[in-house]
Amino acid sequence: MAKIDLDTIFQFNLFLSFLGEFLIMLMFIRVNHELENSYKVKAEELNYSLLELSVAKEKAEKAAQSRSMFLSSMSHEIRTPINSIIGFTNIILDDDPKEEHKDFLSMIQFSSRNLLVIINDILDFNKMEAGKVELEFIPFDFLSLIHKIFHSMKVKADEKNLGFKLEIDEGISKFLIGDPNRLTQILINLISNAIKFTLDGGIALIIKLEDTLNDKVILRFIVRDTGIGIPEKNQKIIFDHFSQADSSTSRKFGGTGLGLSIVKKLLELYGSNINLKSKEDEGSEFSFLLEFTKSELIPEENRFVIQKKSSNQRKNKTILVVDDNELNLKVAFQFIRKCGFECQLASNGKEALQIVSNEKISLVLMDLQMPEWDGFVTTEKIRASGILTPIIALTADVSIDVSNHVKHSGFLDIIHKPFLPEDLVNKIELYAE
Repeated sequence: MAKIDLDTIFQFNLFLSFLGEFLIMLMFIRVNHELENSYKVKAEELNYSLLELSVAKEKAEKAAQSRSMFLSSMSHEIRTPINSIIGFTNIILDDDPKEEHKDFLSMIQFSSRNLLVIINDILDFNKMEAGKVELEFIPFDFLSLIHKIFHSMKVKADEKNLGFKLEIDEGISKFLIGDPNRLTQILINLISNAIKFTLDGGIALIIKLEDTLNDKVILRFIVRDTGIGIPEKNQKIIFDHFSQADSSTSRKFGGTGLGLSIVKKLLELYGSNINLKSKEDEGSEFSFLLEFTKSELIPEENRFVIQKKSSNQRKNKTILVVDDNELNLKVAFQFIRKCGFECQLASNGKEALQIVSNEKISLVLMDLQMPEWDGFVTTEKIRASGILTPIIALTADVSIDVSNHVKHSGFLDIIHKPFLPEDLVNKIELYAE
């Protein structure tokens, strides 16, 4: 009887063991099924999220492209009338106007250039936001550049009867390797701000030799003023784009609030940052560090020496200006004839092709944005006709994309509107055949 009980117990235990394994298997199958369902749901959610992310990325890229195109178009639309204003003002000032009119003309010229500075700030900011600004590293005369910046900005300080002091450590090398254009942009923005917000007292530009290691030098730049100062609560937001300490500052002193934001972004390209010390009603001090390499090379300046032509030499050269804007044509015609060159005008690409095909043209100044045939299409058709007349792009669009396109489209050079009279004359004398 005891033996039967042991067998029964053994079989019962064996049954329980199989039952346990069976239940575990069922549970495993169920859990596995739930995991598969959960995985499918998560995979679908992930795919949906990736799709949403892709759509959002595409929308962001389109928005960025639309913004860039809008700013490029607005730049062209605004710079074109400014070109006419500045051009006609230069022509009238050069005609020795009445003394009582000179002040008014000078104010028009000054206001136009101020408007141009604001437009350029917006375009520079857009380029940096799009990541299209890169630093270049070339040999340049550092001390000469600083003195040029100082003397150009001293004129503005003198207009407000402000003192302007320059201090440079004697141990700083004359020639360095870096980006002179971006350094100029940073300093001019800071000094212009200092002059703008200083009502009395003065401004100082101080450059110190912070450290040197082998051929590397680290310089500290300081721009100090005795201006209105910045309240502590606003000292962080002034580096945000389109921001100033408060709205009354913008109303009283003007400006877009982009200058310091541009400075900050340019310094970030260098891996540096801007430091601020300021007390309200006492003044401000902006400082930053930049690293340069000492240069053994003396940078080449004035690579092209333009020999001034006599009036007879100029009279024998005909310049064709192609532009759909009637005011721009009038400005160009008056200016080119005043400089002693012959000048012809074309208001569209087809007319331009007909003129260069039938007449001796020394140089073509070609506007890029025109209806039907734009400047690129017109130049392509001129070159396809076997005509090798030199062509310079004339445009109010200063975007990098346009400049790169111009380089590979049969143009010799590019002139941005509004142009400086001496720049245009130098280009004409350099390229006109």
